[in-house]
Amino acid sequence: MIKTIIKYKISVWWLVPPMVVLFCKDPSVPPYLDELRKVARFAMVGAAPLSEDLSRQFSKIFPKLDWGQGSGMTETCSVTTMFPVGEPVVMGSAGRLFSNTEAKVVNSEGKEVGYDELGELWLRGPQITLGYTNNEK
Repeated sequence: MIKTIIKYKISVWWLVPPMVVLFCKDPSVPPYLDELRKVARFAMVGAAPLSEDLSRQFSKIFPKLDWGQGSGMTETCSVTTMFPVGEPVVMGSAGRLFSNTEAKVVNSEGKEVGYDELGELWLRGPQITLGYTNNEK
């Protein structure tokens, strides 16, 4: 992967956490870091959250890289949140809601909960699927 990034000067990276682990912890990476830093402009990390510790390590390795996390799932057809491009990364954040996307956190009865209370995230927006094929529920 790293040799391909360098060979083709891939400057926009769509990463999953195991790839970030590779950059941060694999002993074969350091010899390529200078070349990677010259190429890298933007990175989006998704599929699972990064820990604050791993996020800090990645930022230390790529201090000038514009990067952050986003969130989405199969049922959203794309991401629903993403970090604001050009702003410093906020450790542990999956970014801000996309335009025309609404979210709320509700309890088991479907009532909104307050800040720092457990609940389920409900999303609404044009990217959310209307349902599953052949599944009325």
